[in-house]
Amino acid sequence: AIPGRGDLTLILGQRRIPVQYAKRVVGRKMYGGQTTHIPLRVNTAGVMPIIFAQSIIMFPGTLSSLFPASGMLQGLASIFAPGAPLYIIVYSAIIIFFAYFYTQVTLNPMEIAKNIRENGGSIPGIRPEKMEEYFTRILNRIVLPGALFLAFIAVIPTIVQTWLNITSSVAYLM
Repeated sequence: AIPGRGDLTLILGQRRIPVQYAKRVVGRKMYGGQTTHIPLRVNTAGVMPIIFAQSIIMFPGTLSSLFPASGMLQGLASIFAPGAPLYIIVYSAIIIFFAYFYTQVTLNPMEIAKNIRENGGSIPGIRPEKMEEYFTRILNRIVLPGALFLAFIAVIPTIVQTWLNITSSVAYLM
């Protein structure tokens, strides 16, 4: 946590994976022999899952406004209108999905493990051939709290607007 800024653990929180590099002798000089860490953030994806989910969840409403005579599209738009229970559930699920997807795209566990092995590094207690599985397991575990946090933050204004019956400009603090 940052002093004076409240608890930002889910935003700035990270899991540090220790990495040890072997010593190498080239000529008369010795290189390596360091211990460092790989910081894996809890919220690796940032706000990108919210942006992707928002664009997808708005699609039925956009289609219904383009074709106002279509009863089916109007019904679909009312099901996915902000405040509807299905909207909140689907919106949260899409955010969680994109948090995992974006993390896997940006942090490829196979690539991280390959780079560590090529540079003579190892993770204490993990066999070199099991590093990909280790990184995948760790990423899956630390992305979940971040994804749930993002979904919760994204859904709060909609819930406040629906339950307290206030305008959207007040609920979204515009």
